[in-house]
Amino acid sequence: MTIKCEVVQDLLPLYIDDHCSKESRELLDVHIQSCDACKTVLKTMQDELPLGNESEKLKGLEAKKPFKKLRNMVITYVSIITSILIIVLVGGYLYLTNVTHNELNVAISSIDVSDHEINVVGSSTNSANGYNGFDYQIEGDSLYLQLKYTTLVSSRNPSGDFEITINENFTNIKKVYIEGEKQGYLLLVWER
Repeated sequence: MTIKCEVVQDLLPLYIDDHCSKESRELLDVHIQSCDACKTVLKTMQDELPLGNESEKLKGLEAKKPFKKLRNMVITYVSIITSILIIVLVGGYLYLTNVTHNELNVAISSIDVSDHEINVVGSSTNSANGYNGFDYQIEGDSLYLQLKYTTLVSSRNPSGDFEITINENFTNIKKVYIEGEKQGYLLLVWER
């Protein structure tokens, strides 16, 4: 039986990998022995394979498996250690720069209130706190100041001294309070 070269060349990958039937292999062997063109194509295909055949490739992959497991284990441990380190560093930073409201440990030096501006100058009586800003809100005829401090004095927050200036319409303000962190901690610092 005669086979066309195109059919033989289509079957050569199966022939090389030993995935064709016994009958197909015998038929291809006969054709390749008598056809120089197909013999050349077969040799070229075999030379292009880096490991020779599929069974050699599988052996190479199996040899890499222990190293793949080790690599995955190392990646897992490094990821866990990195995550713990990030949590510790972020937690430490947040702890050291924790912004809390003052619990009324303040001394007011001066307070000036006009219809369009309030200026408050003072200092924390707690020497370990560094002033870090303020929040305020107006409820009815009262202004509530919430002083913010970091837990440690630093070059960024060198002391508990503060000067607050707020520009807004204050014609209806009759009282100014400094509010502590806990609800109910209020210090009346100015009254009209």
